[in-house]
Amino acid sequence: MPRDILHIEKFDKGIVITPDIEDVPVQAAVAKQNVDGDTEQGTLKGIADVTIKTAASNADILNGKNFALIKNPHVLPLEQYTLLKHDSNNNKIAFISDFFGTPSVESDTDATTDISDDLCFTEDGTKVHVGTGSGSVNVPKWIGYITHKRFNANPSTSLLTVNAIIDNPASGTYVNIESMTYDTVAGFFTVGIIYEWGITLVYDGYQESLLRMGSQWESTPNSNASQVTLELKIYHSADLNKRITSLNIYRREKSAGLQTQWRFVKNVDITGTGWTGDVSNHTQSVIDTGVKGDTYEQLVGISDTLPSVPSVNYSLSAIWNDHHIVGRCYHSAYVDSASMLFRSKKGCYDLFDWSQDYLVLPFIPVALTSYGGRIFAFSQNEMVIINPEVFAIETVTKGIGCMGKSSIGVYEPGMFWCDFNNIYHYDGSSIIPIGDPIRSSTETSATLSSSLTGNTNWQASANVYNTLSDKFSPIVSYSSIKRYVMFIYIYSSGDKYPEIWAYHISNKRWDRWIFTSYYCNFHSGAFLGKDGYVYMQTTTKLLKLLSDTNNMNFVWVSSELLKEKYALKKRFSKMKLVYNGTAPAVKYGLAAALTSRIIASNTTLTLSNGVGNIGSSFGTYGISMKFQITSSASNTKVYNANLIYRILIGTR
Repeated sequence: MPRDILHIEKFDKGIVITPDIEDVPVQAAVAKQNVDGDTEQGTLKGIADVTIKTAASNADILNGKNFALIKNPHVLPLEQYTLLKHDSNNNKIAFISDFFGTPSVESDTDATTDISDDLCFTEDGTKVHVGTGSGSVNVPKWIGYITHKRFNANPSTSLLTVNAIIDNPASGTYVNIESMTYDTVAGFFTVGIIYEWGITLVYDGYQESLLRMGSQWESTPNSNASQVTLELKIYHSADLNKRITSLNIYRREKSAGLQTQWRFVKNVDITGTGWTGDVSNHTQSVIDTGVKGDTYEQLVGISDTLPSVPSVNYSLSAIWNDHHIVGRCYHSAYVDSASMLFRSKKGCYDLFDWSQDYLVLPFIPVALTSYGGRIFAFSQNEMVIINPEVFAIETVTKGIGCMGKSSIGVYEPGMFWCDFNNIYHYDGSSIIPIGDPIRSSTETSATLSSSLTGNTNWQASANVYNTLSDKFSPIVSYSSIKRYVMFIYIYSSGDKYPEIWAYHISNKRWDRWIFTSYYCNFHSGAFLGKDGYVYMQTTTKLLKLLSDTNNMNFVWVSSELLKEKYALKKRFSKMKLVYNGTAPAVKYGLAAALTSRIIASNTTLTLSNGVGNIGSSFGTYGISMKFQITSSASNTKVYNANLIYRILIGTR
């Protein structure tokens, strides 16, 4: 019979593992490592190596499980970012200023106590809201920069850490109405009616606390009056939460056993002038002319009778339409708060009406996110889709879950996550199981090629979770430069090399990368930098992925070729590679029978000008063939491959 040529014109199909060998395109690999799928015309080459990101004086950055980036508003233009990182090994939060410019030394924030390893960050411009855990002591934190003045004094440019509670300490602790003096001109204020004033504290210019009132803040005029002068005093001014920007004064009336609602009287700014006093105490006279503004409930959206109880503590969070949705919570008013979600007031990420704005899930969530106008909450084997406007469950899906809070990410191409069975992409209309090509396989690295390290399929990678004493889940991140969604985990519980299953958005292909010079563990994490690169924390270094000018060595293993060709014996004679740079190494394996398992690294093919003889110059016999291509230099590029063979008739 005439000679045949199997032409692999490009290597553009990524990794494909399916039960039927005929379903695997010849351009695909059944296994590979450190191949760059974002290349021109399907060229086979190694991914760019990593570089090491350091702090000041080239100090290594250690122990980062969760990360957040906030802008420093005191440096103009607003292009300087501060990196916050959760050191779960020591249960504290540290920071590095000017992370993408000239990084500072790593320093601790004041968040060094009651910080659990189950923490989440919610970035919010120049600040971050921190859920420190779901225990009774894990009060959420607010970390960021203050830009407003305090009694006309310039703010500190340092990073501030305070509890995130929109608190209003007991009457007289910090703010008091020292006296109430009526004028003698008849007007709104009437003899026989008791007038009572209440005060709220306004945080960040827009988040308003619960009302505080007290019997000492009520009085009745001796004669009808048109106005009353309230003498306000702020004690211990230096200790007042630095997020507070103003006070709101409310008033209600009591008569014959009845009382009106609290109505807004006046906002009193504390950032500028108008106050007298020293560094410890400040006073100001405020005149109430009887104005009746909106009620407290109309302005804040919370009942003025809501009792003041400890905050909503949480370890999961998502943002929808300027609402902060938190999960896996602790709240002293509910015994089942771990399975509840709470929704903040619009625009007020730290202000929750815990008595009204909550939802009970059918499970304790392990992951939470928002996308496409919906909230998604997961257990490890179940998913619910929530309408956040009415705060109600729309859909419950069993059989699709998420491995953990780090195992889901929302990026420009959509929402991506993984469970123990598969990897998924939600594009706003449907859930696509994009992990199908790499989902499972009976092959291992050892049965495919001695040149491979790591796992050959997703389920093998995911099952590492069950072997860990300290459970941690895969990390999802996204390279906006290369358009890769990365699912970062470890090779095994013994060899904790970071292993990455990388899905290329445009090319819809899978690649697998492994970094055997580094280890990851329970205290490792990753994040997308403002420069478009993914940063990955290992036990000893913070790696900047795909950022080096040198490429890593790669391994590419073909599928079992020509097995479907009538199961006839063939004579394999030559292989020709078109490449550039340093010549790659080629090995192959032949199957003498249909039931034979082929190891692709059995026999070395010697190349001369890109051509190698398979066996002797006359060829060698077999039913099917696998081959592998490996590189040993950064500059190796392989463009195509040709396998020359002949189908034999009769017994040979």
